[in-house]
Amino acid sequence: MDTALNNPAAAQATHKAALAAADVARKGVEDAVLRAPISGVVSQRLAQPGERVGVDTRVIEIVDLGRLELEATLSGADSLEVRVGQSATLQVEGNAKPIPARVVRINPSAQAGSRSVLAYPALGDTSGLRQGLFAQGTLATGSASSLAVPLAAVRTDKPAPYVQLVDGGRVRHQPVELGARGEAGKESWVAVTGLPPGATVVRGHVGPLREGTLVKFTGAPAKAPSP
Repeated sequence: MDTALNNPAAAQATHKAALAAADVARKGVEDAVLRAPISGVVSQRLAQPGERVGVDTRVIEIVDLGRLELEATLSGADSLEVRVGQSATLQVEGNAKPIPARVVRINPSAQAGSRSVLAYPALGDTSGLRQGLFAQGTLATGSASSLAVPLAAVRTDKPAPYVQLVDGGRVRHQPVELGARGEAGKESWVAVTGLPPGATVVRGHVGPLREGTLVKFTGAPAKAPSP
């Protein structure tokens, strides 16, 4: 009688043990499968088939080309003016047209050693771009109205920056104080103080001229482009 009662109990125990073993095997299979957390393209394979890897070992690298960010290095002083949501205009190597971007993240701490701060503008148009390209651009931290000259026209071969004016048909060196910088007409401009409005400034590609050098215009002086 005891044997008859024990047989069903033993069978149930064996069944439960088999179910537990099946669960362990199923979990082992699931743990052996890698699932990408995002959709994208495999840009790099860091392990070979059959290779034994650790728990925290990188196996593949996936790139989502639909969302690209630029890692921009800012000086400590410049980073104080940067906020999430500010717009930027980038020029990516190999791409002729400027690309709009917007700051989405700012590193809360400065890098050790350089004390620079990393900011991450997200690119608005990623068509034709690839990960790892270099870019440069401008970040709009504000707007102001001031007198400005081409950055190339500012000379720094004296203790204080200056520009070369044409005053009464002769060259005169005028010291200036530099302010904010910006882009206009595909050229870098810088705000200056100490320069009279409407002054005629010699562009930087002419090179250094001695004060008092006679100047004769062969055409109308160039006008500043609209911002």
